[in-house]
Amino acid sequence: MPNPLAKLVNPRYPSTALGFEKGIATMVQLERGRGGSFSLRRAATVALPESLVRPSFEEPNISDPAELTVALRAGCRQPYLNSHIGVAAGVAR
Repeated sequence: MPNPLAKLVNPRYPSTALGFEKGIATMVQLERGRGGSFSLRRAATVALPESLVRPSFEEPNISDPAELTVALRAGCRQPYLNSHIGVAAGVAR
């Protein structure tokens, strides 16, 4: 019988991640291996205008969501990173 707490104790993490730094968005995709190991499957870095994404608790983090979407889609079109981007309205503050 499976442990009902297994999903809380040993969650399955998403295989794709997106990280932002000043002027850069980095996308990586991992591949799950045997024994719980991971390996890097794909990676891409996209240059962004420095004012496009900025940390703030009082103001929106993304100054132009349409421009960010275009930049991320361009990064996903790179031959070594075949992914899809969906950004819902109101996701970032």
